[in-house]
Amino acid sequence: MNLSQSADKNRFQPRVRPSRLKALVSLVTLAGVSVLGLSSVALGQSAEVNPSGSSRESSNSSRYNLAELAVRTPSLSTLVSLASTCQLVDFLADPNTNATVFAPSNEAFNKFLGDKPLPETCSDDLKSILLYHVAVGKLYSEEFGKTKGYQTYLFPYSPEVEQVFVKLDHGTVRVNQSSSVSSANIEASNGIVHIIDTVLIPDQIGTIVDALSKREQFESLVRAAVASRLETTLAVVPNLTLFAPVNKAFKAVGSPSPDALKKVLLHHVLGARVLAHQLVAGYQQAPTLNRDSLTIFGGSDGFAIFGSGQTPLDAGRITSTDVITSNGVIHTISKVLVPDNVD
Repeated sequence: MNLSQSADKNRFQPRVRPSRLKALVSLVTLAGVSVLGLSSVALGQSAEVNPSGSSRESSNSSRYNLAELAVRTPSLSTLVSLASTCQLVDFLADPNTNATVFAPSNEAFNKFLGDKPLPETCSDDLKSILLYHVAVGKLYSEEFGKTKGYQTYLFPYSPEVEQVFVKLDHGTVRVNQSSSVSSANIEASNGIVHIIDTVLIPDQIGTIVDALSKREQFESLVRAAVASRLETTLAVVPNLTLFAPVNKAFKAVGSPSPDALKKVLLHHVLGARVLAHQLVAGYQQAPTLNRDSLTIFGGSDGFAIFGSGQTPLDAGRITSTDVITSNGVIHTISKVLVPDNVD
């Protein structure tokens, strides 16, 4: 069975990308905007406290719910406006929410939008982005250590919630590898707020490169994509499937030239979306962008995969599947697949 033929029938249709989101905007002035009857001007005082250490907010902020607390924090006024636009205020005010908000600052949204004004209406993508910043349960910074994924809320298409990845890195809490917590453990009556400096993007709205970059186990792959000048290809070419080797797998590769590395990486990419349900028992051939092919074998213990220059004894394992992005799908594998045409 040739996977390039079966995949065309099952292509995931991506949603609006951030570039289109930014085009659907007009300026919203925050002065005088009231949320839950409380304006940031009337409440005035900021609730921002604590760097990203382990001490918790010790003031009376826990008297306020997440929505009220955000209104009380001047540097979250953009977030307050967008939450109001997408009708998320009731969710953030609900006493049963019990959530952690990784709240982008105004500067974070300015960086994300560039010279575009704020959205005046709420798209599905905007609502997904906002809810992706809300993790399930109360998470205090002292609980963070090595990288761990935490469930988030996502609207409305994913059958499973996406994860946000958090770690403590030399005293700084980092989220999705790209964002740092500037103020931690601001406690509300129904959750916790950590203020961050970068807007986070869900997998289904971001690109393959975005999804790889937020996951620590793919740092070597991202570096290899940059070194071989394939980063742009993986970010803009539509309908790809990437079999992504983990960091440990790259130790066996050594230091190939950029041209050789490019051939190796392209040997991991298919020119069509292939989801996990399309992998079946027995052998399948999958043509790659390296004008070669991979062999995938499905057995009782899962799926093995090997390149044209390898044998079944050299096969790696497909260890996780179906990270779906706007321009493709990622499956995690345990080994680097080496094609015939690489010395």
